[in-house]
Amino acid sequence: MIALPGKQFFLTAWRFLLPATLLLLAWSVLQARAEQVVHRDPLWRHVLYLNSYQNGYSWSDSILEGAREAFQNATYRVDLQVEYLDAKKYSLETTQDIYTELFKKKFEGQTFHAIMVSDNNAYDYILSHGDELFPGVPVVFSGINDFQPEDLFGKPNVTGVLEYVPARETLEVARKLHPYRPTVHVLGDTSLTNRAITAQVREAASHFSHIMRFTYHEITSFADLNNVLKQLDDQCLIFFIPFYIAEGGHSHTVENVLEYIYNNTTAPIYTSWLFFLGHGALGGRLLDGKQQGHAAAEMVVRIFNGENPWDIPVLPGTPNEFIFDYNVMKKLHIRENMLPKGSLLINEPPPFYELDKQVFWTLMGSMVAMGTVLVLLARTIVQRRRVEQQVVDQLSFMRLLMDNIPQLVYWKDKECRYLGANRSFVEFFHLGDPDSVVGLTNRDLMSSDHYAVRGEAEDREVMASNQAKHKMIWNVDRRDDVPVTLEVSKVPLHDKSGAVVGVLSSAEDITRRVSLERQLLQSQKMEAIGAFASGIAHDFNNLLTTITNSIELAMLDIPPDAEAADDSARALKAARQGRDLVRQLLTYTRPTREGLEPTDVARVVRDAVSLVRASLPAAIRLEEDLPDELPLCLVNPAQIRQIVMNLCSNAYQAMRQSGGTIAVSLDLVDISDDRADVLRLTQGPYLRLAVQDTGPGISPDIMNKIFDPFFTTKDKGEGTGLGLAVVQGIVAAHKGTVTLSSTPHVRTVFDIFLPFLEEDAVLGPVEELRAVPGTQSILFLEDNQDQLRTIPRALTRLGYTVQAFPAAAEALEALAGTVGGRMGYDVVVTDYDMPDINGAEFARALEQLFPDIPVIMVSGRGTALEAARTVAAIKHVLLKPYNVADLTRVIQEVVGKCPAASA
Repeated sequence: MIALPGKQFFLTAWRFLLPATLLLLAWSVLQARAEQVVHRDPLWRHVLYLNSYQNGYSWSDSILEGAREAFQNATYRVDLQVEYLDAKKYSLETTQDIYTELFKKKFEGQTFHAIMVSDNNAYDYILSHGDELFPGVPVVFSGINDFQPEDLFGKPNVTGVLEYVPARETLEVARKLHPYRPTVHVLGDTSLTNRAITAQVREAASHFSHIMRFTYHEITSFADLNNVLKQLDDQCLIFFIPFYIAEGGHSHTVENVLEYIYNNTTAPIYTSWLFFLGHGALGGRLLDGKQQGHAAAEMVVRIFNGENPWDIPVLPGTPNEFIFDYNVMKKLHIRENMLPKGSLLINEPPPFYELDKQVFWTLMGSMVAMGTVLVLLARTIVQRRRVEQQVVDQLSFMRLLMDNIPQLVYWKDKECRYLGANRSFVEFFHLGDPDSVVGLTNRDLMSSDHYAVRGEAEDREVMASNQAKHKMIWNVDRRDDVPVTLEVSKVPLHDKSGAVVGVLSSAEDITRRVSLERQLLQSQKMEAIGAFASGIAHDFNNLLTTITNSIELAMLDIPPDAEAADDSARALKAARQGRDLVRQLLTYTRPTREGLEPTDVARVVRDAVSLVRASLPAAIRLEEDLPDELPLCLVNPAQIRQIVMNLCSNAYQAMRQSGGTIAVSLDLVDISDDRADVLRLTQGPYLRLAVQDTGPGISPDIMNKIFDPFFTTKDKGEGTGLGLAVVQGIVAAHKGTVTLSSTPHVRTVFDIFLPFLEEDAVLGPVEELRAVPGTQSILFLEDNQDQLRTIPRALTRLGYTVQAFPAAAEALEALAGTVGGRMGYDVVVTDYDMPDINGAEFARALEQLFPDIPVIMVSGRGTALEAARTVAAIKHVLLKPYNVADLTRVIQEVVGKCPAASA
């Protein structure tokens, strides 16, 4: 990246950073308030972490990783607020004033228990501005070069860890390994940190000045680098200090620069930083950033425990070791015995052949044992044949009995070959005649190798242990691909001498029973989690209602062409997105049929598939089978699109390493009586949406948990665990059902069954609702102070006359004097969730005084709908969050239906 002149860069940075600063200000205020609620735990500690560089720079990232690991092992719960100063790309001299203003606003009112800084830029910044921004907060530094103790005079709250660069030890090794390369070129740049490190290298080089020559280069471009590389010959070494090169609008990382040097020179490259190994550096005595971060974090914990920072001495460095890259050693013809004792290697190949005495004698004993076994096996074969004949005779006697019981019964020999099966078994799996299975194995009869291997493993375990296994639960697919659940029991078969000669298995189809048990358990889980989610949604809806109406009020006072009007519109849009998020959270706890319309599902699914296809890598193929002219379904198109996106996203994440195929299809199926009972659907035709993939599949151990909210098998930070729970909630709201079947590494299928319309219908476009002006007189009752101020103001601006009360008792007291006469209000708007007297109880009391007055009740809880049904005066329940447009529309509807109220 080409550096701009100072003034021009400042203006450019200000133009981009000012909007970001304003947004961060708003976010930080909300975040600070949220943290005041969440972090009341006395073990919580808030730590500000200032990183000199950008996210992705390996050195500073490793320091941060070490700090995180140390905090995870501490007794405190640390909230780490990480800020990046980007000093590798942008001069801190130019941007520090911007950061200072940003931090003042962003962290206004927020308290930090400690500040951690990594590397020199952040260290110098906090020394200059720390007292102004965070007075009295302890500071712990790490990764600091060219440290001057006098910098800490008058700063008793500062301590930390120095980045001692072990250049002398590395140069000593380089001198011994390359005695005929006396010239050392030290490569760095002009940055503050780089010059500090160079000072340490110069001090180390002074010990070798009598036998080695040192040349120092400050490189700012590839042209500078190429000039240096041209000077190198077979008498030169390189000592590499980390630096970037920014050219042509692109910033080349230190790893890129090091690899470029390695590919364009034969000179050995030494360094003092671990993260350079694997990119061309031979090695040396290397610093590990994780050690720096870990040591600094331990100092922070000591401060939390009550130690004074002034009493904690500055550490001169952290432990380091000699580490080398085997691949580079091989290229330079350096043998391992030439390295310092105890050196570590990376990229070292495993030994080709290794055999100790214990393994040798184990092999010899195994060979003797195998010979003995072979002799015994030869004797056993003859006996086995006689036993097999006896087993066949016994089984033929039992055939008549077996063919007349409803359980599935089958038996095998010791080689897991079928010796027979009863009629229920072959009919259940559509295998034909019972005699046709004799002599076959599971692989011959079953379409899935997974089931075949599992069945044989269980058979062999029963025969090997000579112990029966009862009531094992297996989920399998029949040959017609219908998933079933079997309760399987296995017992060993013996001959007259008591030896195991086979295994007898019986199975009972318990699909219907298991389905009912799962549905009951899922219902109980949804009820418990739903109560929790509803409580959260109620409080969040109150906040969104206040935010939405406050923004709408502010927009009435802002000229439409003002910049603030656009900012307010964006904020209003974000509040509405928050409302949609709450509704999504409640999808599985409070199913709703809002937004349903006759829809061509194939068209909606086709649109969703197009979006998914655009984001898939080449290794994953997306197939679709979406026929036209399918019947219309009464669905919410956005929710159907969400189902497809969620399921395809899960399939992609499962196959992103191995690749595979995702298949999305639609077809019509007829649900029979037996299947309808299991699926909890009515008998008849349904539209089936199937999403199938060839990924690793879903383990049977978690099959029953896969639709639970917040359950996820993804890595941390990749998933919330709500995707499949929302899918199940959406399908339930559409009066359908979703099923799952999975064969690992073969196929995983989600089948969604949706009822379709018998008659076509068309809905008109939905217009955006606008606030409706009016002249009605309104009694407004709300215990939330923010809404008590904003809603009446908004209604007054539209022409309504509003009298607001914060509590039901005050409103009833004010109305007591008007009993027997005219109330003076056309409509009453009351909140449901209020202390002492809730909205339904208030409406019931009001109904006794003024029977004809209509009441509108607002609430963020679904339970308000049940409460409203018992009070005739409540004409409408408006769910939060709502805006003035929603409220005025309902007011006009209610007043229009109750002319006595407005007379």
